[in-house]
Amino acid sequence: MTTHFDVQKISETLHAGRLSDAEQLCRTCLQGDPDNEGVLLLLAVSQHWQSHFDDAAATYAHLLKQVPASSIYWNNYGVVLHANHAYTEARAAFAKAIELDPANAAPHIGLGLLRLDLREPTAARDALLEAVRLDPNLPLARIHAARACNLCRDNAAEGLLQGWETWLPLDDGLQLVLAYEKLTLGDARASLQLLEELHGRTPDSAEVSLQLASVYERMNRNEEAKTLLAQVERMPMPEPRTLLEIAHQRATLALRDGDLAPARRN
Repeated sequence: MTTHFDVQKISETLHAGRLSDAEQLCRTCLQGDPDNEGVLLLLAVSQHWQSHFDDAAATYAHLLKQVPASSIYWNNYGVVLHANHAYTEARAAFAKAIELDPANAAPHIGLGLLRLDLREPTAARDALLEAVRLDPNLPLARIHAARACNLCRDNAAEGLLQGWETWLPLDDGLQLVLAYEKLTLGDARASLQLLEELHGRTPDSAEVSLQLASVYERMNRNEEAKTLLAQVERMPMPEPRTLLEIAHQRATLALRDGDLAPARRN
């Protein structure tokens, strides 16, 4: 029989970043206690964090047979399905989570992010603004709602990002989105602050470096932009889209320098 000590050990292993070990501990416990809700949840989380989306979806499906009225599990199931590109099933899972607990902001965020990926910005904006209404102090909801508003040319975006300085530091991906949205709104200095701090803690991220180089170029700090682009080029195995963005930025910098030859090549 699974004990509280077993669950605690799995949780500690999971949050220490030993995801494969946590998954194995879960499977060991489930051999003697196959329907333990807490262990199944930890198994699903470990699979999700390892990007084993098929396995995580199957585990959540098993959990939901036991606890079909859990809005949290339906939301988590939707997140995993979305990550696995099962968009129709993800939409249904988020809708079920909202039906079970309309006051929970999380599935509204999940649905909004799904609709953004499906290029449905108006529907995404509506879902994300509902999440903000339900939890107005949640940066995740406010930042992605601003993103959707920008896509819809809705002037609510700027107000949604007021007070962003108090949200720092953010998760790396979310801070990158915030930096982009601040740049979209014309606040290059805020974007620069966000990106320089983020680059300081993720110096090997090509995506962060390229966005920071773009901001340097907009602020006429061309030599710093060129230095960053050179650093990205030296990163191991850059993706084709990364190389394309480097070429685009180099062409823009060449135009600023009055050198038309590289610009023509790109």
